[in-house]
Amino acid sequence: MAVFRLERTGNFTVMANLHLRDKSLSLKAKGLLSQMLSLPEDWDYTLAGLASINAEGKDAIRSAVAELAPEDKLIRVNGRTAREAKDILLRNLATVIEARATDIAEFVLQEIKDSGYIGKLAYGIVLTGGSAKLKDLDELFRRVTGMDVRVASAETGIAEESKEKTADPEKTQEQYDKLKEEVSADVDPNDPMYRKIDFAAAQGTNPDVYAWIWIPGTNVDYPILQSATEPDEYYLNHTIERKEGLPGTIYTEKYNKTDFNDPVNIVYGHDMKNGSMFADLHKYEDQEFFNNNPYIYIYLPDRTLKYRVFAAIAFDDRYLMGNYNFYEPSYFQKYLDELRSSIDGHVNMDVNVTFETGILTLSTCIADSPNQRWLVNATRED
Repeated sequence: MAVFRLERTGNFTVMANLHLRDKSLSLKAKGLLSQMLSLPEDWDYTLAGLASINAEGKDAIRSAVAELAPEDKLIRVNGRTAREAKDILLRNLATVIEARATDIAEFVLQEIKDSGYIGKLAYGIVLTGGSAKLKDLDELFRRVTGMDVRVASAETGIAEESKEKTADPEKTQEQYDKLKEEVSADVDPNDPMYRKIDFAAAQGTNPDVYAWIWIPGTNVDYPILQSATEPDEYYLNHTIERKEGLPGTIYTEKYNKTDFNDPVNIVYGHDMKNGSMFADLHKYEDQEFFNNNPYIYIYLPDRTLKYRVFAAIAFDDRYLMGNYNFYEPSYFQKYLDELRSSIDGHVNMDVNVTFETGILTLSTCIADSPNQRWLVNATRED
């Protein structure tokens, strides 16, 4: 079955109607495929990702996905060592493989939590064995566990050159501290707007540095990166020196421009157990801290932006950029209303938030709630 997306702009998607006229597909399958074609290219197309934007659960999504798989197409799965390769129906794979892999990933995460090692596995999770070679299995484990995940051969282990390129969280934080000293100039703790960042020096470490974030009263004092060539999630698990692993970097996706003029700008960072990166965003869980530390500063090469915090809340883990068209004022207002109506966190209704002043959302994980995100939200003050 051939389906061609012709154009996707704003709230409209133009696509061929071949699948809509296919009598072998149920309305559910036709609707799901139409929805999938309307989503961004880097959307989370897993069962969980699709279920997060639909009323139906993963079981219903799974049956629709299976319908869309060719009935007679076979996938050859290579055997390990002396085992023979096997041919498996693609439809069967679509029905059972992801569900079982997700169950295993959730079980692994729970075992890590129960053992007390959550946040202590500096080099993340290593997948081995024949099944580890399934396409995007590492991405599934990374999504479920929130940890760095790599694939290795059970026979040869992880190559030495791979180890050399792997980050060490403690050493990486030391490097960030050193960089902060090198690039900070004219720092006046009584006037954060006066602070200057030497972006030429910062970009000497990595040219993808385009901004700097500082939240007084916290350890959040880091460069912000965005890659024009790598996948959007690249810096989730790569340091400023491009070493793979935690703690990654503070980063934005290409959906946001690098001038912070979008209606909603979303900045991501890990909740590290050693207190680095965005761990201190959780200080806003305390009402007194929320009240006494209302400002966030974003430094750009040509200006400094001051933001006032209006909401610090627990939110579900839906992909925000894929769920809202923030350039539409109605979607902007919908997002703002959802933030303000949250009962799990703190909200200052006295802060005036408009489409013009925009929203800065800082997003990090919640250690014991992998299906939620902790969001600190602020709006620009002139």
